[in-house]
Amino acid sequence: HHGIRYHFYADDSQLYLEFDIEDEADALRRLEACIEDIRQWMRSNFLKLNDSKTEFLILGSKTQLQKLSASTIKIGSEVIEASPSARNIGAIFDCTMSMKEQVQATCRACYCHLRNIGKVRHNLTQNATINLVHAFIASKIDHMNCLLYGIPKYLVKKLQNIQNNSARIVSRCGRRDHITPILSNLHWLPVSKRLEFKIILMTFKSLHGLAPGYIRDLITPYQPHRHLRSLNLSLLRKPKSRTASYGDRSFAVASPSLWNKLPLPIRQIEDLECFKTELKTHLFREAFQ
Repeated sequence: HHGIRYHFYADDSQLYLEFDIEDEADALRRLEACIEDIRQWMRSNFLKLNDSKTEFLILGSKTQLQKLSASTIKIGSEVIEASPSARNIGAIFDCTMSMKEQVQATCRACYCHLRNIGKVRHNLTQNATINLVHAFIASKIDHMNCLLYGIPKYLVKKLQNIQNNSARIVSRCGRRDHITPILSNLHWLPVSKRLEFKIILMTFKSLHGLAPGYIRDLITPYQPHRHLRSLNLSLLRKPKSRTASYGDRSFAVASPSLWNKLPLPIRQIEDLECFKTELKTHLFREAFQ
C-alpha cells in the first residue's frame, strides 16, 4: 500500500521506486514508512532488522543527482546516507549506472588469476591452459555481462584486454603478434559479442517460457494491425526510449533491437541447444569476417 516495488532473494530484500526530482521528499517518506512497517512486523515475530547494515542508493544521471536536496533516510534510530555504489546479487551498481566499478572489480580478479596461470604455463598443455582460462577468466567476464551492454567503449576494451592476454598465454605468442587471428583460431567470441550473445539467449528463453516472469513481461512479440508479411517474421516490438545512454541499455529496448537483426532462420529455431550453436556461429562470423 506504500506503492513500492520489491525483489526478494534468499538472503537479501530490495525495495525500489521511481520518482521525479520534485517528488523527492514524498518518495523518501514512503520508503521510510514502508521500512518502518517491516521493522514492526519483524519485531512482532521476534526478528530484528539490522538498521545499520541497510544500504541506500539513488540512481540517476550526474545532472539529476546534483539537483537532489537530501541524500539520507532514517531507519529506526539510524540515519543511512546514500552510498556511491552497492552490490546487487554479485554486481556492483554505482549511482550513475556506468558499471565502472563492476568492470574494475572484474579486471582485478581476472588479472590476479592470469598472473597465477602465467607462472605455471610452462608446465601445462594448451588444453589444460584453456580449461583454466575458461574456469577462472571467461567465467568472470561472462558473469552478469548482460548488464554491461551499451557501456562506454573504453570499459569494454578493458575486458577485451583481459581476453587478449588470456589468448596470448594460451597460444604463447609475443606481445606484438596480432591478436585477432589467435582469437579466431581459439574460437572465442570478442567481449562485445559475448554481451550480445547473453542478451539474445535470454530473449530466446523468454519467448519459450524458460525465463522468469518479470523478464518475459519486458518483451512483446510484434503484431501488426493489418495482415502484413512481417506477421510471420518472429519479430519483437521495440519500445521507444528517451535516452540513448540509459534507455537503449535496458533489456526491454536492447532485446528487440538485437533479436530483430538476427537472420530469420535463427529466430525461428525452437531447440535451445541448436539455437545457441547457430547464434554463436552467426556472431563469430560477424566478428571475424
